[in-house]
Amino acid sequence: MKRRYKIALVVILFAAFAVWLEPTRVVWGWLRGEAFYQGRPTSWWSRKLGYWQLYPMYGWVRRTAYVDIYISRYQTLPISSVSESPPVLRDNVAIPVLQELLSDPCLEVRREAQTALDNLANRQTGQ
Repeated sequence: MKRRYKIALVVILFAAFAVWLEPTRVVWGWLRGEAFYQGRPTSWWSRKLGYWQLYPMYGWVRRTAYVDIYISRYQTLPISSVSESPPVLRDNVAIPVLQELLSDPCLEVRREAQTALDNLANRQTGQ
């Protein structure tokens, strides 16, 4: 009987560790009751939005260490780094996620969420 408890304890610890390391954060999001968009919870989108930045002359850029170094040296961007905004910032279906992102600890993420909500509201009213 003791052996069964030990095996069960190992399985439970392994499962908890796997959930803790899970990169998509889907299990954590589900456990916390977060809003989902495209199968990903708010916490996943928060982390992803931290990598994006809007440069007025270039558009949306996914920031990497390479892009940051390049910008700091040359003040221009390689064309391959330019992209459109993340889909969570453009889709009406993502409004619940954007509303949760308004309370994100990162100021940039909160700003992008508010801007996206304003843009979506203006698009709906036709302004």
